[in-house]
Amino acid sequence: MIEDIYLLGKVYSEIENIEPDFIQNPNVDKIVVIQFKEKNKRIVYKEILVMDFDKDNWKKYMYRRKSSNGPDFTFTAKITNIETTFINKIIKWFEDKENLEIVKKNKLLWKLMDEILTKKRRIIKELIEKTNELKNEKDKKEKYILTVMVDNNYVKDILTYDFFICGVKNRFFKNSGEGKCIICGKKKKVGGKFSVSMLGFEFCTFDKLGFAPSFNQEEGWKEIPICFDCGKYIDKGKGFLDEFLNQNSGLGFSYYYIPSFILKKRNAIEKVLKKIISISYRLNYENFKGLIKKEDKLYDIIKTEGDWFKLNFLFYVKPTAQKFLILNYINDIRPSWLNRIYKEDNEIIKEWIFKEDQMKKIIGKNWEGSFISPYFKTKEKGYISWWILWLKNIFSSNKEYIQFLSDILSNRKINFSKFIHFLNLYLQNNFKNNSKELKFSILRTLAIYLFIKKLNLFKGDTMKKENLIESNEIFEKYKDIFSNNERRIAFLIGVLANYVIYVQWEYRGKKKGEFENMPFRKKFNNLLIDQKKLQKIFINCVEKLVQYDKSIPRWFPENLKDCLNTSEKWKSSVDEISYFFTLGLVLGTLFIKYKNNNEVNENEE
Repeated sequence: MIEDIYLLGKVYSEIENIEPDFIQNPNVDKIVVIQFKEKNKRIVYKEILVMDFDKDNWKKYMYRRKSSNGPDFTFTAKITNIETTFINKIIKWFEDKENLEIVKKNKLLWKLMDEILTKKRRIIKELIEKTNELKNEKDKKEKYILTVMVDNNYVKDILTYDFFICGVKNRFFKNSGEGKCIICGKKKKVGGKFSVSMLGFEFCTFDKLGFAPSFNQEEGWKEIPICFDCGKYIDKGKGFLDEFLNQNSGLGFSYYYIPSFILKKRNAIEKVLKKIISISYRLNYENFKGLIKKEDKLYDIIKTEGDWFKLNFLFYVKPTAQKFLILNYINDIRPSWLNRIYKEDNEIIKEWIFKEDQMKKIIGKNWEGSFISPYFKTKEKGYISWWILWLKNIFSSNKEYIQFLSDILSNRKINFSKFIHFLNLYLQNNFKNNSKELKFSILRTLAIYLFIKKLNLFKGDTMKKENLIESNEIFEKYKDIFSNNERRIAFLIGVLANYVIYVQWEYRGKKKGEFENMPFRKKFNNLLIDQKKLQKIFINCVEKLVQYDKSIPRWFPENLKDCLNTSEKWKSSVDEISYFFTLGLVLGTLFIKYKNNNEVNENEE
């Protein structure tokens, strides 16, 4: 991965025709300026200003983060708490031992420090007042940096670049030694901890097994030895990832997608990078077709590319500026596979079962359009692909969710038993807490099931096909999942149970809002159903129909009772029986010709 990021940085620098300089784009909305002026050979505090962040000339702020509680490389810093930021990032910058030696030799900096310390209380008071005004006037989600100006001079004019890069080199070569650089292969002085943490890879730690011999941070450079010349391109590549290939999913995690080039030809790499930059600079985000998120631009990048390069995904959360927690890392994903995922994603949306005619019968007469939209709005900014969102709904554990998502993206086989178990946990929870939500939940799980089935990713979802139970429209259209009698029987008894609930509701006067609360639902054991429980539910259905003077519907296969009452133990697991029963319970309205096929759902529209 490090070499891939180096290549990104190297080619990106050549495209820009600018040598990497380690200055970071703070990428904020506003800047809060502590304004000073030069008067009678003195530096005098003037006022606090708030200005728009200059997106085209951000290097004048000379920002680069250094540490969490201490100062950064210059006196430009991202604001958390304004008073804390001022003390830790501005005052402590001047008090830092290394910086103080330079400050003493520079008259401007010495006078500036003296005025800051003299007017400390006043500056803090006015900073708090100004930021409180901003909170009242603007959205609190806006991001700010705190910086210093003397007259019209920004940090880059107050400090020299030589001073800045000297500080960077000192940090780079902390815990260093003579070694062979893993990028260029040359033997020279190489950095240690800097090569991962200072370049923005906070996830690499040197006090844990596998990162440094004998848990010794001072020996960390031996694990990932990187020279300064290569380090600057890695830093540039990391900046490229942050600017163009980093996405917040809107579901509580973020991700990088990192190109890995099999053919390391400069022209080919430049073509991909220019394509990424061009797509990113489009103004109309509605035209994007992301694979995970609509705004991620991923599909637009890979749709016309062959498999001459691959993609790596790094899923992470960053709860604080200091913490970078990796959820999963998957590598070597081919564009052809991602194209197939996108194709099957769109095919599921068009499936017969999710079309408007079927939805009107299942959900209600006022339903319009397909059940599946390509993208759904997240609580945060942006839109997420339907299957990414629904997969998240199904898995309560973030770890399990990311694992299943990673399996799909990396073309790894998915254990069917484990998958169907999670589907049932999700459905059972919905059944207990909100019966009306069940029909939406089962449709979401069915969409995910069909999607993974089309991708041919299941391991263990095969049984001998039989022809004992007569077919119907659903069985014919979805032979791949209704592949054996046990599933068909469980489904049909679910349909029959749906019919009994309707009969009971009709018998009780069809009171609005009570269909989902009929007593017969208590027979379903919270949707945890094995072979014996299924047989018992069937007997309960027959008895209840006799009670209401109703017969078993004609569509119910005559030989199903014989198949159900076999003494032979079924091969299907409890999870499979439970799932297909629940599927029939919800999709029953597609079979049953009620007097008014929509009346059951009228109260939900």
